[in-house]
Amino acid sequence: MKRNYNNAFEITDEKLEAFQEIVCSVRELCNETFVQDLLVEVNGKTFNCNKFYMATFSYFFRGIGRCEMKESKSGKVVLTNMSPETFDLILQMLKTHESLLTDENTFEVWQAANFLQIPLLIRHCERRIKTMLSLDTFELIYKHAHLYNSVRIREKVMQYMQKEFESLCKNDLFSFVAFEDFLQVVESDELDVHDEDIVLRAIFRWAEQAEDSETQSEEAESNENVVEPSTKRHCTDGKNGDGSARVKPSKLCKLLLVSRYGIASHVCIMELSKHPLLQKDEEATHIINEALMYNTERTCHGYWPPFALHRELSGIAYVGVTANNFNVSALDLLSKTWTDLPRCPIMAAKSVTVFKDQLYVVGRLGDTATSSLYVFKINSWKLIDLLPGEDIFMVSKGHYIYTIDRKSSRVHCVMPTGDSVFRDEIETKGKLQNPESAIDFNRNILIFCRSTSDDRIKKEEETAIVYCLSLPTNQWSHCGHLQGPAKNLVSFRNGASHYILLRNGSLWQVVGSYVKNPEFIFIKNLWSFEDSLKGAFIHKDVLYLFGSVATESSNLTGVPGVFEKVRYWYSEKNYSNFVLFFLPEVTFGRVRNDESTQHR
Repeated sequence: MKRNYNNAFEITDEKLEAFQEIVCSVRELCNETFVQDLLVEVNGKTFNCNKFYMATFSYFFRGIGRCEMKESKSGKVVLTNMSPETFDLILQMLKTHESLLTDENTFEVWQAANFLQIPLLIRHCERRIKTMLSLDTFELIYKHAHLYNSVRIREKVMQYMQKEFESLCKNDLFSFVAFEDFLQVVESDELDVHDEDIVLRAIFRWAEQAEDSETQSEEAESNENVVEPSTKRHCTDGKNGDGSARVKPSKLCKLLLVSRYGIASHVCIMELSKHPLLQKDEEATHIINEALMYNTERTCHGYWPPFALHRELSGIAYVGVTANNFNVSALDLLSKTWTDLPRCPIMAAKSVTVFKDQLYVVGRLGDTATSSLYVFKINSWKLIDLLPGEDIFMVSKGHYIYTIDRKSSRVHCVMPTGDSVFRDEIETKGKLQNPESAIDFNRNILIFCRSTSDDRIKKEEETAIVYCLSLPTNQWSHCGHLQGPAKNLVSFRNGASHYILLRNGSLWQVVGSYVKNPEFIFIKNLWSFEDSLKGAFIHKDVLYLFGSVATESSNLTGVPGVFEKVRYWYSEKNYSNFVLFFLPEVTFGRVRNDESTQHR
């Protein structure tokens, strides 16, 4: 007869009832005197137990039974690391399967359960300990979680540190937290903190206390061993190219690298730049100086390096922004949903840009040869300036927004300052003709112009003429050519590296120094069709593209060292460029369901 093994282990009411009867019978039997074959002495008090029953729950007693130990032969076990009351409580809980835990006895039972290796009681204690976690119990629970290597409690403690970071800082409760745990908390996007100043100050406070602990440890070691101070404090991590020893990054340096130091206030960074720890830590000093420069001398707008990205719980949403006619739309990068911002009073929006963390839109008001520049403030649009030109695109760089008119080739620099605006025209001296696209690169703006013969040659033979506007001198120079079309050219950057993507799918890197003209290095072709690109940017190693051709994101692969994957949106409508921006999450009121803008 063939047995149905699928039903053999099916839990039915009858089987559950039978199992409960067996457990109850075993429990009652073990309470009988004639089967109590194990004596457990706990600090002078003796308990009569059953070997089989204790071994059922405890790996400690199971191990004694398996080994040829004197306890196994004599039938007596002596315990000295717990109280008789705690052991008696454990016996009662194992026999009755009832919770007898209180806030006063939970830690003692947890300690004893870990020593006796009773998983059932360990889990039971940990469930209660999770509910006991507070500022008063944090240190005790944290240390016990590491002592017993409790994965469940350590996970709960990590979540607690992320949620109550500010309270823990106020009470100076991070001094005993291990470096690896503190590093994970500082790096986490889930860290709930309203001000990054708190994080930076907590890092330096932790580093101070860690240095004090290391100093005390070294002094204790020096009493036994003679050790050169440099051996302990300046561990090397390989060698530099010249053969010299490379200093291993300090814990302070590692903590700063995973923080959001670009968002910290100028006051906080200036204060920390004078901290004594920086006097002997060159790499940490470099990070603080970088934060200071980013905070006070930003020349690139609309790009946020990893150290300047807001955390997910900050109430800030990163979005991709584009415009069509009077509609300005934002793509929430996290939820992948589109939202319409309040309508901009422009009949034909041509270009959007980000300047000093504010969103600007330019476009024609009507059938005039004049364009209007608007800024998005407090969930509404405010007119900034009227500009000559009707087909304008913009580039933000340094202290100005640079506007370039495709038809007249006129270039202006605009500096919004509060309620007023400064505008000046930059003389092109007739050098600039048929401008189509522009990017900021180092201290320059590169403008890509369409050749007058492009309309008469094959697309694969198109060549963009490149002009360089050097800032702040406003000097023009010819920078050669780029093999490919100037129209619908988009750019993006990853760190200090700048890239150009052409409508034919060819990806190029822009390289060069402040004193040399830029060079264009071909990397690869991402596709083999023509796509009227609107814009591109990298956010958290993902390349976000907005084009006009229906294609699947899965068809576009990442490029090692540049971006890991691609997210592609498209629309056949005449949208403006596509830029990275951030908005308060409350801005997203209604979700747009526009089939003309699709994700592939």
